[in-house]
Amino acid sequence: MIEQGVMKLWHHVEGPYLYQEIHTLHHKARSVEQHLRVINGAAEQLFGERIPISASELEQQITKLLEQNNIWPNGSTKVTLKLNAVGEYFIQCDEPSIYAGYSLRSIRPKACLLTMDAPYPTIPSSAMEQTRLLADARAQQLGYDRAILCNAEKGITADATRPMILCGGHTLLMHPSTKATVEAERVIEVAVKLGYKVRLREFSAEHIAKAEEVMLLDWLGITSLSYIGQRPYASFVAEHFAQEMEQEYNKKIKTRYGRSHEE
Repeated sequence: MIEQGVMKLWHHVEGPYLYQEIHTLHHKARSVEQHLRVINGAAEQLFGERIPISASELEQQITKLLEQNNIWPNGSTKVTLKLNAVGEYFIQCDEPSIYAGYSLRSIRPKACLLTMDAPYPTIPSSAMEQTRLLADARAQQLGYDRAILCNAEKGITADATRPMILCGGHTLLMHPSTKATVEAERVIEVAVKLGYKVRLREFSAEHIAKAEEVMLLDWLGITSLSYIGQRPYASFVAEHFAQEMEQEYNKKIKTRYGRSHEE
Protein backbone atom coordinates (compact mmCIF):
# COMPACT_ATOMS: atom_id res chain seq x y z
CA MET A 1 0.00 0.00 0.00
CA ILE A 2 0.99 3.65 -0.25
CA GLU A 3 0.73 5.91 2.80
CA GLN A 4 1.26 9.63 2.34
CA GLY A 5 3.10 8.95 -0.93
CA VAL A 6 5.43 6.31 0.58
CA MET A 7 5.29 2.59 -0.27
CA LYS A 8 4.68 0.53 2.88
CA LEU A 9 3.59 -2.93 3.90
CA TRP A 10 -0.20 -3.30 3.96
CA HIS A 11 -1.86 -2.50 7.26
CA HIS A 12 -5.36 -1.69 8.41
CA VAL A 13 -6.30 1.99 8.31
CA GLU A 14 -7.32 2.90 11.83
CA GLY A 15 -10.18 5.22 12.71
CA PRO A 16 -12.86 6.72 10.47
CA TYR A 17 -12.05 7.48 6.85
CA LEU A 18 -13.61 8.54 3.59
CA TYR A 19 -12.90 6.53 0.47
CA GLN A 20 -13.25 6.10 -3.27
CA GLU A 21 -12.96 2.88 -5.25
CA ILE A 22 -11.08 3.53 -8.49
CA HIS A 23 -11.20 1.40 -11.63
CA THR A 24 -7.81 0.50 -13.09
CA LEU A 25 -6.87 -1.47 -16.22
CA HIS A 26 -3.37 -2.03 -17.64
CA HIS A 27 -2.07 -0.29 -14.49
CA LYS A 28 -3.85 2.95 -15.44
CA ALA A 29 -6.44 4.59 -13.20
CA ARG A 30 -9.73 5.89 -14.58
CA SER A 31 -11.65 9.08 -13.69
CA VAL A 32 -9.06 10.17 -11.12
CA GLU A 33 -10.02 13.85 -11.22
CA GLN A 34 -13.68 12.98 -10.58
CA HIS A 35 -12.80 10.67 -7.67
CA LEU A 36 -10.64 13.37 -6.10
CA ARG A 37 -13.49 15.85 -6.46
CA VAL A 38 -15.90 13.54 -4.62
CA ILE A 39 -13.58 12.58 -1.77
CA ASN A 40 -12.27 16.13 -1.29
CA GLY A 41 -15.80 17.52 -1.21
CA ALA A 42 -16.78 15.06 1.50
CA ALA A 43 -13.53 15.63 3.40
CA GLU A 44 -13.97 19.38 3.48
CA GLN A 45 -17.52 18.90 4.74
CA LEU A 46 -16.65 16.45 7.53
CA PHE A 47 -12.98 16.92 8.38
CA GLY A 48 -12.00 20.29 6.93
CA GLU A 49 -9.26 18.48 4.99
CA ARG A 50 -8.25 17.73 1.39
CA ILE A 51 -5.92 15.16 -0.15
CA PRO A 52 -2.68 17.09 -0.71
CA ILE A 53 -1.88 15.73 -4.18
CA SER A 54 -2.98 16.41 -7.74
CA ALA A 55 -4.78 14.02 -10.07
CA SER A 56 -1.61 13.40 -12.09
CA GLU A 57 0.36 12.63 -8.91
CA LEU A 58 -2.34 10.21 -7.78
CA GLU A 59 -2.32 8.49 -11.18
CA GLN A 60 1.45 8.00 -10.93
CA GLN A 61 1.24 6.61 -7.42
CA ILE A 62 -1.50 4.16 -8.40
CA THR A 63 0.54 2.89 -11.37
CA LYS A 64 3.57 2.48 -9.11
CA LEU A 65 1.53 0.54 -6.53
CA LEU A 66 0.12 -1.86 -9.12
CA GLU A 67 3.51 -2.45 -10.70
CA GLN A 68 5.23 -2.99 -7.34
CA ASN A 69 2.59 -5.58 -6.40
CA ASN A 70 2.95 -7.37 -9.77
CA ILE A 71 -0.77 -7.03 -10.46
CA TRP A 72 -1.81 -8.74 -13.70
CA PRO A 73 -2.40 -5.76 -16.02
CA ASN A 74 -5.08 -7.24 -18.30
CA GLY A 75 -7.81 -7.55 -15.68
CA SER A 76 -9.64 -4.62 -14.13
CA THR A 77 -8.40 -4.04 -10.58
CA LYS A 78 -9.96 -2.03 -7.76
CA VAL A 79 -7.75 0.55 -6.09
CA THR A 80 -9.14 2.16 -2.94
CA LEU A 81 -8.18 5.70 -1.98
CA LYS A 82 -8.75 6.50 1.71
CA LEU A 83 -8.47 9.76 3.65
CA ASN A 84 -8.65 9.81 7.45
CA ALA A 85 -9.84 12.56 9.77
CA VAL A 86 -6.38 14.15 10.13
CA GLY A 87 -5.74 14.41 6.39
CA GLU A 88 -3.56 11.31 5.88
CA TYR A 89 -4.22 9.40 2.67
CA PHE A 90 -3.72 5.75 1.80
CA ILE A 91 -3.87 3.81 -1.47
CA GLN A 92 -4.59 0.06 -1.46
CA CYS A 93 -5.16 -2.40 -4.29
CA ASP A 94 -7.08 -5.67 -4.64
CA GLU A 95 -6.40 -8.67 -6.81
CA PRO A 96 -7.38 -8.29 -10.50
CA SER A 97 -10.91 -9.26 -11.50
CA ILE A 98 -11.98 -11.55 -14.33
CA TYR A 99 -13.32 -8.53 -16.25
CA ALA A 100 -11.51 -6.02 -18.45
CA GLY A 101 -13.14 -2.59 -18.49
CA TYR A 102 -16.59 -1.45 -17.39
CA SER A 103 -18.95 -4.39 -17.48
CA LEU A 104 -22.19 -5.97 -16.33
CA ARG A 105 -21.51 -8.42 -13.53
CA SER A 106 -22.40 -11.92 -14.72
CA ILE A 107 -23.88 -12.84 -11.33
CA ARG A 108 -27.29 -11.25 -10.71
CA PRO A 109 -27.90 -11.16 -6.95
CA LYS A 110 -31.19 -11.36 -5.10
CA ALA A 111 -31.93 -8.54 -2.68
CA CYS A 112 -34.36 -7.69 0.09
CA LEU A 113 -35.49 -4.48 1.74
CA LEU A 114 -34.02 -4.04 5.22
CA THR A 115 -35.04 -1.35 7.71
CA MET A 116 -31.83 0.05 9.20
CA ASP A 117 -30.55 3.48 10.16
CA ALA A 118 -27.45 4.63 8.28
CA PRO A 119 -24.81 7.24 9.31
CA TYR A 120 -24.33 9.97 6.69
CA PRO A 121 -25.51 7.61 3.90
CA THR A 122 -24.76 10.04 1.05
CA ILE A 123 -21.07 10.23 2.03
CA PRO A 124 -18.69 7.35 1.12
CA SER A 125 -17.29 6.69 4.60
CA SER A 126 -15.99 3.75 6.60
CA ALA A 127 -19.08 4.02 8.79
CA MET A 128 -21.40 3.59 5.82
CA GLU A 129 -19.21 0.83 4.42
CA GLN A 130 -19.50 -1.16 7.65
CA THR A 131 -23.24 -0.49 7.84
CA ARG A 132 -23.66 -1.93 4.36
CA LEU A 133 -21.57 -5.02 5.24
CA LEU A 134 -23.71 -5.59 8.34
CA ALA A 135 -26.90 -5.17 6.31
CA ASP A 136 -25.70 -7.62 3.65
CA ALA A 137 -24.80 -10.16 6.32
CA ARG A 138 -28.34 -9.90 7.67
CA ALA A 139 -29.77 -10.27 4.14
CA GLN A 140 -27.72 -13.42 3.60
CA GLN A 141 -29.07 -14.88 6.82
CA LEU A 142 -32.55 -14.29 5.36
CA GLY A 143 -31.66 -16.12 2.13
CA TYR A 144 -30.70 -13.15 -0.07
CA ASP A 145 -27.42 -11.77 -1.39
CA ARG A 146 -27.77 -8.02 -0.87
CA ALA A 147 -29.69 -5.63 1.34
CA ILE A 148 -31.42 -2.45 0.19
CA LEU A 149 -31.61 -0.10 3.14
CA CYS A 150 -34.81 1.75 3.91
CA ASN A 151 -36.40 3.67 6.77
CA ALA A 152 -39.51 2.75 8.74
CA GLU A 153 -41.72 4.45 6.12
CA LYS A 154 -40.07 2.36 3.33
CA GLY A 155 -38.19 5.33 1.93
CA ILE A 156 -35.05 4.00 0.24
CA THR A 157 -31.72 5.13 1.70
CA ALA A 158 -29.43 6.93 -0.76
CA ASP A 159 -26.35 4.74 -0.26
CA ALA A 160 -23.17 6.42 -1.57
CA THR A 161 -21.28 3.14 -1.26
CA ARG A 162 -23.74 1.38 -3.57
CA PRO A 163 -25.60 3.86 -5.82
CA MET A 164 -28.94 2.56 -7.12
CA ILE A 165 -30.80 3.40 -10.32
CA LEU A 166 -34.33 2.31 -11.23
CA CYS A 167 -35.36 1.89 -14.85
CA GLY A 168 -38.87 1.89 -16.31
CA GLY A 169 -39.42 2.33 -20.03
CA HIS A 170 -37.02 5.06 -21.19
CA THR A 171 -36.74 6.73 -17.79
CA LEU A 172 -34.07 6.35 -15.12
CA LEU A 173 -34.80 7.30 -11.52
CA MET A 174 -32.07 8.05 -9.00
CA HIS A 175 -31.66 9.94 -5.74
CA PRO A 176 -30.27 13.50 -6.24
CA SER A 177 -27.13 12.64 -4.27
CA THR A 178 -26.44 9.66 -6.53
CA LYS A 179 -25.84 11.99 -9.48
CA ALA A 180 -22.68 13.27 -7.79
CA THR A 181 -21.03 9.84 -7.69
CA VAL A 182 -18.45 8.97 -10.33
CA GLU A 183 -20.31 5.77 -11.17
CA ALA A 184 -23.60 7.55 -11.85
CA GLU A 185 -21.87 10.15 -14.04
CA ARG A 186 -20.89 7.37 -16.43
CA VAL A 187 -24.42 5.98 -16.57
CA ILE A 188 -26.04 9.40 -17.05
CA GLU A 189 -23.73 10.17 -19.95
CA VAL A 190 -24.74 6.95 -21.70
CA ALA A 191 -28.44 7.38 -20.83
CA VAL A 192 -28.59 10.85 -22.40
CA LYS A 193 -26.80 9.60 -25.50
CA LEU A 194 -29.32 6.76 -25.88
CA GLY A 195 -32.35 9.01 -25.38
CA TYR A 196 -33.30 8.11 -21.82
CA LYS A 197 -34.75 10.62 -19.38
CA VAL A 198 -33.02 10.95 -16.02
CA ARG A 199 -35.19 11.93 -13.05
CA LEU A 200 -33.66 12.95 -9.73
CA ARG A 201 -35.81 12.41 -6.66
CA GLU A 202 -36.08 10.43 -3.47
CA PHE A 203 -37.92 7.16 -3.96
CA SER A 204 -39.55 4.40 -1.98
CA ALA A 205 -40.29 0.69 -2.00
CA GLU A 206 -43.34 1.49 -4.11
CA HIS A 207 -41.14 2.90 -6.88
CA ILE A 208 -38.93 -0.18 -6.76
CA ALA A 209 -41.98 -2.43 -7.10
CA LYS A 210 -43.00 -0.57 -10.27
CA ALA A 211 -39.54 -0.57 -11.88
CA GLU A 212 -38.58 -2.93 -14.70
CA GLU A 213 -34.88 -3.03 -13.78
CA VAL A 214 -32.87 -2.18 -10.69
CA MET A 215 -29.16 -1.45 -11.11
CA LEU A 216 -26.47 -1.17 -8.46
CA LEU A 217 -23.33 0.73 -9.42
CA ASP A 218 -19.75 0.28 -8.30
CA TRP A 219 -16.17 0.76 -9.52
CA LEU A 220 -16.45 -2.05 -12.09
CA GLY A 221 -19.73 -1.02 -13.67
CA ILE A 222 -23.27 -2.31 -13.20
CA THR A 223 -24.80 -5.11 -11.17
CA SER A 224 -28.36 -5.91 -12.22
CA LEU A 225 -30.59 -7.37 -9.51
CA SER A 226 -32.52 -10.50 -10.42
CA TYR A 227 -35.04 -10.31 -7.56
CA ILE A 228 -36.06 -8.00 -4.75
CA GLY A 229 -38.07 -10.11 -2.38
CA GLN A 230 -40.23 -12.27 -4.65
CA ARG A 231 -40.39 -9.74 -7.50
CA PRO A 232 -38.23 -10.58 -10.58
CA TYR A 233 -36.42 -7.90 -12.63
CA ALA A 234 -35.03 -7.74 -16.15
CA SER A 235 -31.48 -6.77 -17.22
CA PHE A 236 -31.77 -5.68 -20.88
CA VAL A 237 -31.06 -1.98 -20.28
CA ALA A 238 -28.22 -2.76 -17.87
CA GLU A 239 -26.52 -4.96 -20.47
CA HIS A 240 -26.78 -2.22 -23.10
CA PHE A 241 -25.53 0.46 -20.73
CA ALA A 242 -22.52 -1.60 -19.61
CA GLN A 243 -21.37 -2.03 -23.21
CA GLU A 244 -21.88 1.64 -24.01
CA MET A 245 -20.01 2.76 -20.88
CA GLU A 246 -16.83 1.02 -21.97
CA GLN A 247 -17.15 2.21 -25.56
CA GLU A 248 -17.72 5.82 -24.48
CA TYR A 249 -14.75 5.74 -22.14
CA ASN A 250 -12.45 4.47 -24.88
CA LYS A 251 -13.72 7.11 -27.32
CA LYS A 252 -12.96 9.86 -24.81
CA ILE A 253 -9.46 8.60 -24.15
CA LYS A 254 -8.62 8.24 -27.84
CA THR A 255 -9.92 11.75 -28.50
CA ARG A 256 -7.82 13.14 -25.68
CA TYR A 257 -4.59 11.23 -26.25
CA GLY A 258 -4.88 10.17 -29.90
CA ARG A 259 -4.78 6.53 -28.80
CA SER A 260 -5.89 4.38 -25.90
CA HIS A 261 -4.50 5.73 -22.62
CA GLU A 262 -4.28 2.12 -21.44
CA GLU A 263 -2.22 0.73 -24.30
